[in-house]
Amino acid sequence: MNRNRPLLALLAPLTSLALTLGASTAFGFAEDLCYLSDGSGVTNCNQLACAPGVQTPACIAGTLANAGQIAQTTSGGRSMVHTDSTYYLAQAVGFDAEAAYWIAAYNEATDLGQYVPADRDGNLLVDPADCNVSPLPAGCEYVTAVIDGVTRTNGPTGGMVLHYGAPMNDDGALLDGLHPDVHDEDHEVLLVNLRNWLYSTGEGCTAGLTVLSSGGDYATGPTCYETASGGGELSYYVPLIGITENGGLPITADLGPQIITDGADPIYADEIDLAVGTAHVEAAKLGIYVHAAADRISHHICEDTSALEGPDGGDFTIDYDEDECGQPIHAFRHAQEVGVNQSALPAADRTTQAALELMYDELRAYAAFKGHARMGSGTAAYRSYVIQRVLSSLQVANGAARQDALIGTFATGGQACSSAFKLCFPAMPGM
Repeated sequence: MNRNRPLLALLAPLTSLALTLGASTAFGFAEDLCYLSDGSGVTNCNQLACAPGVQTPACIAGTLANAGQIAQTTSGGRSMVHTDSTYYLAQAVGFDAEAAYWIAAYNEATDLGQYVPADRDGNLLVDPADCNVSPLPAGCEYVTAVIDGVTRTNGPTGGMVLHYGAPMNDDGALLDGLHPDVHDEDHEVLLVNLRNWLYSTGEGCTAGLTVLSSGGDYATGPTCYETASGGGELSYYVPLIGITENGGLPITADLGPQIITDGADPIYADEIDLAVGTAHVEAAKLGIYVHAAADRISHHICEDTSALEGPDGGDFTIDYDEDECGQPIHAFRHAQEVGVNQSALPAADRTTQAALELMYDELRAYAAFKGHARMGSGTAAYRSYVIQRVLSSLQVANGAARQDALIGTFATGGQACSSAFKLCFPAMPGM
């Protein structure tokens, strides 16, 4: 298969996209813990402009404005769902602390392109630019490789769709994206394909699209999608602020193997070891997969009313619902996900617990597959306890206090260490 992307795709308007999508308002479970630029601590990246559960045009606009103002005084940050929560959930189901760290780190790198850990005040442990010398400065051992092909702002590589992948729904099924079926190859094409890639039973493909399988789906075919002429494109419009013509900003991605590391000589999913190193292949694949699964839930209201369609003339399209996928409502929903009492929200907006549940189940399934699932982690009581402890910490309104609450819940000496389940885990590096 020809893996050389056309020059036009390489020159897609990524700069405009990155400027329009502020880091704190862009894509699933966006950063909720932002680092103050003066090094004085951490703060919330998002702040609702009204009480939880209130959804008015004024509140939506005010919440988006709040995110813009906070961005002026912060520099970088992380999602406590993708990073901190993943780290403790992974240990709770049976991974050791080192493996759990790399799963969480590559989960967050799926958003940012590279993850660099910070201390409790938001100060990075090391400048990644200094990690190209020998001997390595302290802290470099915790920095991930660059995986910028899968990031939320990389449209031409298909990275954006990994975060915002609409289901294929040409049969008009009533889908429940709040609780997606990761085995539904007819509809949840991206998740099924990524999961097969994780378990080494299939290739990792752009948008999850394979050639038509013997079962009639586009998720489980033997190779990534290509036409008889060796091509195939995915095109869509991203609904953004101030862009309404033709539905938003146009993006085109070549179909085929998913690009992991972008550049003149890209690294693809089937050679991910060249990007992340042999020792971290499983953690990176698991991190990327659970990230996509959590984002499917985060964006379910938008995606359940959108659709992946094709092939039409050898190409596929995604038709995003402009009302439910626009940037203001998108940012508003993310502001509700962390630091907010979830019980005050409409059921459809309670994405955080649903994501934690799916992440727990998928992390445990892989731990069991590898033969090291924690004893008792498959029981309903244990699962419920762990998820509720994480969720309780994530609902703490103050960013710094929220960070410390989750550490205190599981780290040695914390409240959970005296519980019946004896959940005593080391804190993340730097904490």
